[in-house]
Amino acid sequence: MDLNAVKQKRVEDVRKVLAGELGLSDEVKEIIKSFGKDPSKFLPTQILTLLRYTPDQVRLIFKLMTDKNYVAPQPGSQEVFLNTNADLVLYGGAAGAGKTAALLMDSLRFIEDPNYNAVYFRRNTTQLQGGLWPAAKKLFGKFGGIPHEQKMTITFPSGATIKFTYLELEKHAEGHQGIEYSAIYFDEGTHFSASQISYLQTRLRSGAEGDSYMKISMNPDRDHFIYDWVEPFLDEEGYPDPEKCGRIRWYVMNDGVMVSDWERDKILEMFPLEIPQTYTFISGTIDDNPILDFLEPKYRGKLENNTPVNVARLRFGNWKARAEGSNYWQRQWCEIVDSLPEDVFDVRAWDLAATLPSEINPNPDWTAGVKMGKSKKDGCYYIIDVVRFRDRPSGVETQINLTAESDGKRTGIFIPQDPGAAGKSYATSLIRKLAEKGYRARAKPTNKDKVTRFAGFSAASEAGLVKVLRGSWNEAYFQELEGFCGDGKTKDDQVDATSDAFNSLNEVKLFKPPSMGAHTDLVRGNPYEGLRR
Repeated sequence: MDLNAVKQKRVEDVRKVLAGELGLSDEVKEIIKSFGKDPSKFLPTQILTLLRYTPDQVRLIFKLMTDKNYVAPQPGSQEVFLNTNADLVLYGGAAGAGKTAALLMDSLRFIEDPNYNAVYFRRNTTQLQGGLWPAAKKLFGKFGGIPHEQKMTITFPSGATIKFTYLELEKHAEGHQGIEYSAIYFDEGTHFSASQISYLQTRLRSGAEGDSYMKISMNPDRDHFIYDWVEPFLDEEGYPDPEKCGRIRWYVMNDGVMVSDWERDKILEMFPLEIPQTYTFISGTIDDNPILDFLEPKYRGKLENNTPVNVARLRFGNWKARAEGSNYWQRQWCEIVDSLPEDVFDVRAWDLAATLPSEINPNPDWTAGVKMGKSKKDGCYYIIDVVRFRDRPSGVETQINLTAESDGKRTGIFIPQDPGAAGKSYATSLIRKLAEKGYRARAKPTNKDKVTRFAGFSAASEAGLVKVLRGSWNEAYFQELEGFCGDGKTKDDQVDATSDAFNSLNEVKLFKPPSMGAHTDLVRGNPYEGLRR
């Protein structure tokens, strides 16, 4: 999407409205007047908003604006969201789409069911008290809901109950152990961890009439685990694909990781003993919330005149747009190459982890090994290969040994040595085992902060001194390095391994450069491919 072209088109449309070339039909004008409004006083942007709707939809919009007791979804994504019957519904996209209002309206379908027991989550009490809870009392009060301020629950005459609470700490999720919920709602889902959402999914069972389900509203966040769930519904640029949004996709959770496909039979082929569930992603933008253009006419301008990244994310719902960390690294700094110079000598540095995905921790850190070389002839650094996997300690050692065999004994190996006796002991043990097999393995202390360790590689990249060998691992590697901020909030396993590889190449004389043609096998194919998971 060309954001500049989109903005210019809107400017041209506003000019056409001002010139009288674009305007409301007489039928629509009469509908507006019947609600006591004067269309001649509308802003050009408000007229453009109404031009997207049929006369019947305009009538609904103004009834919602003028009749405070009338409740219905607005035309567009809110309607789709309320009518889907998927087990898991992701309501994402952009800011101002009316997602929170839709979450609350969803429960109105079941308030006559005495067994209906729903729960709404925000991350902390401030967020609850500042918006969701007051809005819930206002809406549900119109339908006989009685609020209990201390417990933050709303009870209906039928006996249906809706609870509002928070999950500020990881352990708060376990406070719902033993409770059965008919429906679970997360408002701003990207504020929650994978373990919290995963644990609450186990609480979905009740005696209510309908099937239990979970619905999550969110704004785009490329670095949150939910991105992996949303990605099948996006186009190549990261914008929601209209042809896919709202479609049902089948999934199972395997060791805490979602495995999904558009076809149920394909999931059953992989997991014949599982019962696949359904999920969907619905994208909404401010264009799905026309009432906002009348209640807060300046809000659209705040979205459309923001930074390019925020316009892409918050105005148009792009999930891949993000600030480039703290500008520590950009992929355009590095040339992608298909072969290596003959005089490259190399090392592989590791960043270690030892946890498999699970329901409690579905997105643990990776063990990452970055192979980097340096050419004496051109002075450039080459990222030759990156492997990543998740495994237990014994599996990690096995994979490191297999990678060492593929790399060969000319490649130096650097194992991170964390501060403290335990870190030194583990590094020493692993190095000893590699050395006994003839590999050049050494410890690499990790006693500096991540940003400092990465600084040298960052500077070399910006200077055009880093090149990357083309491979299937490139995109995941680029995304992690571009998102690196040094605050520990995003995955940085490949970042740390890259830092150690670069610094190791520059701190010591490792060994003599390999003989001519030492990398010919690597250039023909990728011997590391089979090691990836």
